[in-house]
Amino acid sequence: MNRTKSEVAQFLDDFLHDRGGAWDWDDFTSIPIKDPALERIRLGCATLPERFPPAHCREYCNEEGRAEIEEFLKNLRDNKTHA
Repeated sequence: MNRTKSEVAQFLDDFLHDRGGAWDWDDFTSIPIKDPALERIRLGCATLPERFPPAHCREYCNEEGRAEIEEFLKNLRDNKTHA
């Protein structure tokens, strides 16, 4: 899938702030992205539950995982993500 940095940033921001559609996060983490740098972010997000297990069953990951998403988002907004 072709996604822009802006689109990926929006998925991350929506996830962090409990916005977006019911399947948006699943779509983001499940569909490969052509841009290698954005694909690394997608894969990083897709593996968060295994790397940072949630404390509660209704969460996706723990606070360390959320911090990683925030770092991905910061790097996208600061234009520090490169292919």
